[in-house]
Amino acid sequence: MRRWNSLIITLGLAGSFGVAFAAGRLLRAPQPATAITNARASGTQVAELPAVSLPGTATDASPGAEETETQGFSLFETVYGLVRSQFVDNLPDKNKMAHGAVRAMLSSLDDPHSTFVEASSRQLMEQEGKGILSGIGAALTIRGIKQDGFTDFRVMVIAPIAGSPAALAGLKPGDSVQKVDGRYVFGHSPLLAYNRILQRWQDRDVTDEEVEKVRKSTKARIENGMAYRDAELLLRGDRSAVKSDAAKEVAKKDRFTITVLRAGKSIDVPVTLAQTKVEPVTVQPVNASTVLLKIPFFGETAGKDVRAALAGSVGKNVIVDLRGNPGGDIEAGQSVAGALAGPGAFCVEIGQKGARKTLKTTGNALKLGKVAVLTDRGTASVSEALALCMIERRQAPVVGQTTFGDGLLQGLYTLDDGSGFTLNVGTLAGKSRGWAGTGLVPTVAVPTSVAPSAVVTKAVQALGGGK
Repeated sequence: MRRWNSLIITLGLAGSFGVAFAAGRLLRAPQPATAITNARASGTQVAELPAVSLPGTATDASPGAEETETQGFSLFETVYGLVRSQFVDNLPDKNKMAHGAVRAMLSSLDDPHSTFVEASSRQLMEQEGKGILSGIGAALTIRGIKQDGFTDFRVMVIAPIAGSPAALAGLKPGDSVQKVDGRYVFGHSPLLAYNRILQRWQDRDVTDEEVEKVRKSTKARIENGMAYRDAELLLRGDRSAVKSDAAKEVAKKDRFTITVLRAGKSIDVPVTLAQTKVEPVTVQPVNASTVLLKIPFFGETAGKDVRAALAGSVGKNVIVDLRGNPGGDIEAGQSVAGALAGPGAFCVEIGQKGARKTLKTTGNALKLGKVAVLTDRGTASVSEALALCMIERRQAPVVGQTTFGDGLLQGLYTLDDGSGFTLNVGTLAGKSRGWAGTGLVPTVAVPTSVAPSAVVTKAVQALGGGK
């Protein structure tokens, strides 16, 4: 459930690699190939993007075209031209070749959040934007852990959705997936560790027996493992897009066990794949002067739903419950913030080369009393932005636990055959500070052992409402 949020950019692959940019809102049908205006990718403004054609095709720029349109493509043009004219066998389908080029380009970025996605994956992302999750029903992310000179990428649980198989199985925010159905999940090439011990063996730092032990372990992992991408696809319910044989075997099952690392311990968790719909926004009274506003997810209609839910709470204090809310649509967050705080700053987007831009709230404030916010480890992304906005704009106490720490801005771009790719385009932060990688520390810390209802009581006290 990444924060591509509110834009699909359509890139044509018709013909021989011809690429054109067009835009539309996320979850809408692709629009005609025209310049983009007032479009957003994960909260990032995208304006007046030029049409671009990759070279080496019948749709190449004319001799009089601007040099900048083809600059940087000479290497690709050379290789593609030679492949097309010299390859001895029949060439693959042009879309297949284009997909390979896109995969390689994105892979060269060494960024786990910038990747090619099959049509089935893109469709699941669109469903997630509407609050409908498949698979285990949890928001997931990829985190890179630096160790021994390389990065180990891990599939991590941001938050299980209430009522989902993940929640029912007891998965928790921060769980790191080690195995799926007993199959190892690789966050890096298993050969890296083997190559390192071989180097140590050459330097006579380890024995033959130690090398043999690592060799056997590496062989077993390779024969009985899958890349972290495949593991993520399986857990998200996108079984048709997995690549490895191990993942394809697991994809035949509706039930399996995942092994997660939690607080340094490996825990086996049986899960069932199913479709989960995020619960709606709700309001319930806490006392005569305070209501509890529960926002499980920032779907497209969250702003409208919050305003409708609070219509009968004029003048009352509001405790905004963001526990277990993994984020969602950033424009929905701006709308909710407008209802709670009125016109003004929502958060800051930090884009390419550190460029900063303030994103504004939308809509006028409702006539409410004081505001408090509840958070936990499953509060992430847009939820973190809203919590910090309430601190900065409403001096709101934040009650609970430190949040997840996900400030990623990610664009979702759609190719005309239904596939697409995601791209890391920046991070979110508040006016005073950021939270990516660290999370927001609550102003009123409450241990996880405290009952959920008691956390609400702490928030009432923080608002000055007594015991």
